[in-house]
Amino acid sequence: GEMGDALPAVPLGRPAVAITAGLLHTCALLDDGRVSCWGYGGASGGVGAFGTVPLGTSRTAIALSAGGGHTCALLDDHTVKCWGANGDGQLGLGDLAPRGASSSADMGDNLPPVDLGVGRTALGVSAGASSTCALLDDHTVKCWGANGFGQLGQGGTARLGDEPGELGDDLPPVALGTGRTALSVTSGERHTCAVRDDRGLRCWGANPHGELGIGRGVERVGDDPGEMGDALPPVDVAGTGRGVTGVVTDAATGAAIPEALVGVLAAPDYAPVGTGVTDRRGRFGVDTPAGSYLVYAVAGGRSGFHGEPTPVTVTAAYAPADVETRTGRGVIEGRVVDGTGGAPIAGAWVLATDAATGDPARGTVQVSDGFQVTGLVARPHHLIAIDPTGAHPPRAHPSAPTPAGSVPVDVMADAVTEADVTLPPTTPAATTAALSGRVDLDGGSGRSGVWVLAFRAADLAFVRGTVSENDGRWLLWVPPGEYKVAFVDPDGTLPMEWYGDQGPGGVADATPVTAPRNGVVAALTPTTGTIRAIVTRNGIPWSHVWVAAIGPHGVAGTDALRGVDDYTIGGLPVGTYRLAFVEPPGVRTEYWSDGPTYALADPVTVTAGGTTTVSGDLAAPP
Repeated sequence: GEMGDALPAVPLGRPAVAITAGLLHTCALLDDGRVSCWGYGGASGGVGAFGTVPLGTSRTAIALSAGGGHTCALLDDHTVKCWGANGDGQLGLGDLAPRGASSSADMGDNLPPVDLGVGRTALGVSAGASSTCALLDDHTVKCWGANGFGQLGQGGTARLGDEPGELGDDLPPVALGTGRTALSVTSGERHTCAVRDDRGLRCWGANPHGELGIGRGVERVGDDPGEMGDALPPVDVAGTGRGVTGVVTDAATGAAIPEALVGVLAAPDYAPVGTGVTDRRGRFGVDTPAGSYLVYAVAGGRSGFHGEPTPVTVTAAYAPADVETRTGRGVIEGRVVDGTGGAPIAGAWVLATDAATGDPARGTVQVSDGFQVTGLVARPHHLIAIDPTGAHPPRAHPSAPTPAGSVPVDVMADAVTEADVTLPPTTPAATTAALSGRVDLDGGSGRSGVWVLAFRAADLAFVRGTVSENDGRWLLWVPPGEYKVAFVDPDGTLPMEWYGDQGPGGVADATPVTAPRNGVVAALTPTTGTIRAIVTRNGIPWSHVWVAAIGPHGVAGTDALRGVDDYTIGGLPVGTYRLAFVEPPGVRTEYWSDGPTYALADPVTVTAGGTTTVSGDLAAPP
């Protein structure tokens, strides 16, 4: 009769999102990121029943772990703080003094975070009986405190963290095997276990009861040199897990790609089944049910499938599925040179246009003696060079007066195609009249970096060019006369427009302007949109996750959050998407809004030139 409705609630004053129990004490993570602990405090540093633990100015906790007589918190800035008993250096502070007996003296801002190494932060923390381990942001594991049974994984039994100079860069990570990293770590009374990036399980420390999962014939592992790394025996858990594992690489260089988002898709309909994030060596593992899947990876503008794509069959274990990523886009590289002496023309504009439609694709400005136009779709393009000073008339590769008479450049995916353009010199006319105006986006904000080109209305001969400034304003000096003005975005995110709301082929209907003239304003409409939001966990700003916009044909865009709590996925074609929040290590996935699966996710609509704002709140780990 003491359980069920008769069991009294712990009077915390507000909802809890996580709980951890130590030997004689318990701590709860509240929904506002504060921590409340109760039970045995003793001289070694209890904080008082139902009080809140002072973590430092503006600091909150995102995870907790209670050990034998100490507690550790992973804070919102991904540092680790520990308090309580410290007889073996388990607090990671380089001494044996307990913390927490006087909250004003040794807690809050007076309690330093554990030194994990220069530039290192933590993804997780686990407190054992008298030792502590942390999973770092590079997916290595570091442990400190008691080590009488080799539970720190250093090939010895000397405790670490009880003296200065034993933490930070002086503390080696646990050797888990050649090329191997960790997805999670947990500390026991006298042993420690980690799940590796290949989903293999390794344990070290005391083994009198078979707690290392290698039988009872070995008393302990990790207390002598040569027992860790590749010598560390695997725990035989065959049949308990299955999915896909592999490495994501750059197809051009073979280099491993860290922090790539990996999606496992159902082979019949491309529906997402599971997701993962690669470690610093490009390795990943994703748990799935048995079935046939396609494996896809995306990172930094690169993407690719396993194979062509090739289905991967998962049965009773983990199936290998390496992924080579490509940009899927090509590059044109070359020089714009003067037709008389062959010298490079510094500052020349170079524009690639689609050979089939004539629409501008992307452009660049030649610096020093060469140029590169990147991010081009793999198909033929015309390459046009323009001297904005008017000292050379425009030409198309190799030196044709018009694109129609030029030689198209065949752009290949993930390859560089070389093409030069030669411009004949000419004497520009005197410029005594000003044309000025502004380039706006639909909605009124100015757009910088847009090329503004003036052509004589009578014969469409190019005269001068300039670039819009930060507020979208531009000024161009030309000879007096009548002109037609074109606006070209070299980034390719805005469509080309002739003044008078005419598209690329509308020069005949473009509105002529007579110089001098001001107030020549163009309002350009983007062809893509953006998704932006704030990611929180139980209302607390949250970072270190991946956010993916999934369209009808797979992942359309991603953003990785590293130290910030908002994300932006731009360049999305108009349409409907679903958002996945992927949190390593683990890897847990949620779909906006609070959907456990892709099928239950709410759609997000992207409009041309618009920013669709959503808020994603992640549940605490189970």
